[in-house]
Amino acid sequence: MNYENFKLELQEEIQANFLDHIDFISETVNIANQTLDKVTLHFEGHFLTPAIYPEKLYEEYGKGFSVRDISDNISISIAKTMMEQPEIQELTVENAKKHIMFSLVNKEYNKELLALCPHIDVYDMAAIPRWHISAEESFLVDKNIMQTLKLTREELLMIAKKNTETANYKCREMTEVMKEIMLKNGIRQEVVDEIVPVFQTPFYVITNENYFDGSCVILSNTFLQKVSEQLGAEELYIFLFSRHEMLVANPKLPFEPKDLKSMVVEVNGNSLAITKEDFLSNSVYKYNARNFILSICDDKELFHDKGRKKENLKKDSGKGRKI
Repeated sequence: MNYENFKLELQEEIQANFLDHIDFISETVNIANQTLDKVTLHFEGHFLTPAIYPEKLYEEYGKGFSVRDISDNISISIAKTMMEQPEIQELTVENAKKHIMFSLVNKEYNKELLALCPHIDVYDMAAIPRWHISAEESFLVDKNIMQTLKLTREELLMIAKKNTETANYKCREMTEVMKEIMLKNGIRQEVVDEIVPVFQTPFYVITNENYFDGSCVILSNTFLQKVSEQLGAEELYIFLFSRHEMLVANPKLPFEPKDLKSMVVEVNGNSLAITKEDFLSNSVYKYNARNFILSICDDKELFHDKGRKKENLKKDSGKGRKI
């Protein structure tokens, strides 16, 4: 079955699972490093409009799953979402000050997305404002929403920056995090203890309380200063494998920048470790806690703080952009 026929049959199967009439609205959207076919489901009499991405579901079909099985799984998920839907806050400046934060995306893979919204360049990444409805649900604050709020670009970015700066983050040793994830996935304690090394690694995982869009912590001087104190280091190596978390290490450890770069590329090239939609950067960064400066490792294995676009969110001083 070709893609278009799959898409039509999928919509028919989903409709058959619900009593309310559904209008299926198709459009092409740019999200998380990809341009995808998006179908929004408008249920008669309901405010919530869930969306599906048929191209991703077509991949499941290619793996041997039937259209009926796929539609049933989607329908169950939609029904659950509609019953547990979070309250969507009114689009007011007061609510914006509580719910808008930055999310990081890869700049090269999201050029069309970045044209739709105000953002801040962070070397090969960009920080975009998102309105967080719940712990794991948010929507892009584009130029249209900015106009609805009657905010200037600078005002909107300042709100996102303030909330990102003061959010709750945590820094934990990597093996501790690995054990927790494996136990949550049902792996027995004895197996976890055998797989995960008993010694402490030089890497620490930083994310937010929800493990969702936690990489934006790189924009929080407040927390990076705390991490610097925790590790007893004036400088930190930073690795942004995924949009949801970042790794840090003490540069005093015996690592060569080229080896770190190779490690990052290797991890990002493993689809089992990092999905395409979560990919963020192949770069290695360094944070100087004394000067509050973030730098990037270039092709010559030298760290520099040039190349970041200046933003008039607050005055800069010294060399480089103070984040």
